[in-house]
Amino acid sequence: LTDVVMPGMSGFDLAAALRGLLPDLPVIYMSGYTGISEGQMGAVVAPVVQKPCPPAELARLMRETLDRAARD
Repeated sequence: LTDVVMPGMSGFDLAAALRGLLPDLPVIYMSGYTGISEGQMGAVVAPVVQKPCPPAELARLMRETLDRAARD
């Protein structure tokens, strides 16, 4: 789980760098911005959760993402 906007590096850049080391690493982006497109994500297209996010919604999305990664 990474925020999209961070000091010094975007969440998209972080995800791409980590996937370079761990190609199967599940990724979820979090952002207060709406309308993030797959084109903006670059090399790692992943689900986006909007801030603020209810804990139950975040838990559900994380479980789905981890389950999908385990199947693939």
